[in-house]
Amino acid sequence: MFVSWYGITPDDIYGDTIANLVPGVTASTSGSQVTAVIASTSNFYVGGVLALSESLSSRAVTDITIEENGTVDAQTSLDNIKLLYETDTTYPYDCASVSYGGSEAQYGATDTDGFSGANGSATFSSSTVLVATTSALCVYPVMDILDSAANGDTINILISNASTSIVVSPLAEVAPTTTIEFSGSTQIQNDILTQTDFHFRNDNGTEAAATSKTGNAPNIALTLAKNTPVRIRLEVSNSGGTTSPSV
Repeated sequence: MFVSWYGITPDDIYGDTIANLVPGVTASTSGSQVTAVIASTSNFYVGGVLALSESLSSRAVTDITIEENGTVDAQTSLDNIKLLYETDTTYPYDCASVSYGGSEAQYGATDTDGFSGANGSATFSSSTVLVATTSALCVYPVMDILDSAANGDTINILISNASTSIVVSPLAEVAPTTTIEFSGSTQIQNDILTQTDFHFRNDNGTEAAATSKTGNAPNIALTLAKNTPVRIRLEVSNSGGTTSPSV
């Protein structure tokens, strides 16, 4: 853009031509992360949507980088990270008229080795996914929650700087330069199994009727004779946030 005027005054300021007054692409998030997820869940949709809107023309979204900064170790406890997407062609083109269903197309390839670090990033690339003035791009983060995640760990997905984390072609400014993140965080629930007691019993009678080998007192250590069978009962407690698998 350039401006010309008449009547020069001492307060006039001269400078370079400004290409555009608004960014080509604007990134925003809406919706909230899912409150809780059980460890060992595959294809977990974290919740929320990343919306990319275009104000000038049509262009390809070639790279999207997302980050994770919750308490979970995102490199070892999150895996098979992917971005699913669809377009919103309903005015005002902000992804409000669409929602995640699970059958959306995939943007780029699956990240099969977790985020880049405990608080790390994952980058996805494509040359065929477009954003246009009448078509917003709506992106959904999906991943596997591994059993190595600790009970109470949290997941928090964000984009720290859209101007560098999102790349478009033809090249254009992407806003904002500040952090955008989904509302809330997701807490991981996992079992915590602990052996709390043991009790040696004689090898007689049924499982219920076998007599105690330690005078009905639990947690008494024994010296076991060679080739002499004894029974032991174990008590295991689960102080975690979800039911354990069969043990």
